Amino acid sequence: MPMRGLLIAASGLVLAACATSTPPSDPEAFDRQATLDLVQALSRDALFGRLPGTQGSAEAQRLITARFEAVGAAPVGDSFSHPITYIPDEDGAGLQPGVNLIAKVEGRRDDPHTLVITAHYDHLGVIEGEIYNGADDNASGVGGLIAMAEYFVANPPRHDVLFVAFDAEEQGFGGARAFIENPPIPEAAITMNLNMDMIARHEGEELWASGAFHTPMLEPMLEELIPDTPIPLALGYDGSDPDQDDWTRLTDSAVFFERGIPHLYLGVEDHPDYHGPGDDFAKIKPDFYLGAVETALMIAIALDANLTDIAAASEP
Repeated sequence: MPMRGLLIAASGLVLAACATSTPPSDPEAFDRQATLDLVQALSRDALFGRLPGTQGSAEAQRLITARFEAVGAAPVGDSFSHPITYIPDEDGAGLQPGVNLIAKVEGRRDDPHTLVITAHYDHLGVIEGEIYNGADDNASGVGGLIAMAEYFVANPPRHDVLFVAFDAEEQGFGGARAFIENPPIPEAAITMNLNMDMIARHEGEELWASGAFHTPMLEPMLEELIPDTPIPLALGYDGSDPDQDDWTRLTDSAVFFERGIPHLYLGVEDHPDYHGPGDDFAKIKPDFYLGAVETALMIAIALDANLTDIAAASEP
């Protein structure tokens, strides 16, 4: 599919819905302890780094599915589990099996537009005898994914929302590529991707939103939220600043970008334990992490409120 054309702010679109969307403002927006518990459970040594196709990965799938069920999200089709095959980055490797986990919350409107919220649950496994637990990368994003599902079950969105826990991100975005090549809904209905990958460590003190540069109408929406986010939210790392790295193609949201689908990628700057054996739950600061989840949820609420305008601005 060719890249969809973008209408810039001069198109006259007004983000009125953003101003009327209500961000979460109380501890009951999602179960904070359950969110932390899931991140801790996913990053235990007993899961051996959640490498695709292993028993640790299967246990991660069980934990995530149990939380989808507990918060009341619905499966897509007969099961939350959607088997995939993917080709890893390694030269000479053939097709490998994996499993994406997909849940859904139906919107209040009869509307074709769908928000797809994503986070990968796999990690690097065991390397030279050391377990790479991937607490920040990316058990943290999965915790946020379930928290959003919990919120939207209790507060039904305007539009349908899919919640996808991808497998095989560390192997060349295998789960995301399998999803976009064989989506469970028509690809034309996928209006926006909100992806979380590493949202729990705060060496830089802020959560970054990458991707608005590619869909300019998202910038004023995010800027309107910034004064009220519980942790600092910054925009960038998307080609907008030549002095910054560009994160556009560094995680699963890249496959949506490649199809011309607007995206936002929420993450933190690299820390000393990135892709290392020290990425453990004990190094996560709960207050920052839970604030990051709430900030991500505020963004998701605003995206849902503006999804029709985002679709209009993305038409060729």
